[in-house]
This record gives sequence, structure tokens and C-alpha cells, in this order.
Amino acid sequence: MASWRYYLAFWSRRSTATVVPASTASQARRLATARHQVGYGSLVSVQQATAADRQLIRQGAWVRRRRNGTGMIIRRTNR
Repeated sequence: MASWRYYLAFWSRRSTATVVPASTASQARRLATARHQVGYGSLVSVQQATAADRQLIRQGAWVRRRRNGTGMIIRRTNR
């Protein structure tokens, strides 16, 4: 059984990241590229989510993180 982790995919023309569940960073990069939206720009980096971010993601919160690690904005989603 694969162990899933959350990765944050950062784009050149977006100030925040896209959450991608994957087992490896290379798989996260492939999945993020497949989810690419018009206007995002190119994929800049993929980083593993921090423990605090993972907990919020599991709770259904929207986690917005900048590439430099600042500017976290949290908003609960409706389930």
C-alpha cells in the first residue's frame, strides 16, 4: 500500500499553491501538471506540506501558502 502525502505545487503566475495528494514528489509534479489551469503559468516547484498544513487539509480547510512559506490564509470549506 502506498503512503500518501500532501504536496504543495507552486505556479509562476499564482501567489499561492495547489494541494496535491501523492506518494512521491515526482508523482505530485505529474499530477499538478495534469491539473494545470489556464493562467497559472508554469510549475515552479513542488514542496511537501508541513505538519500544520497537513492537519488543516485533513480537516477540510483551504490552506494558502506562498513559496517563501509566509502568508498562510485559512478558510473552512463546507462539507
